[in-house]
Amino acid sequence: MATEKTPAHQRISRAENSAAQWKMKAIERREAAEALKEQLAIASENVQIKNAELNQANKRCANQEKQLNELAGQLKLANQAITNQQAEMNILKKRLSC
Repeated sequence: MATEKTPAHQRISRAENSAAQWKMKAIERREAAEALKEQLAIASENVQIKNAELNQANKRCANQEKQLNELAGQLKLANQAITNQQAEMNILKKRLSC
């Protein structure tokens, strides 16, 4: 380190260089922090966009599920109607064959 043997101008020069390096590192850290803030803002925007897309997809799925349930109900009613008509046809066939 600085000793009495080190000339004063050399100690002053080292101190000035050290201060300049510290300032440069502080500036670099500040710039890196700003870059990270920008990246975070962009990532946050992307998350919001993806969440909106996900919400739309979930709404479409819910709508399709509702339509599917309605179609299943209609199919059940149609099958019941077919079964009833077949039963009626069987009764009519029995009547005609007698």
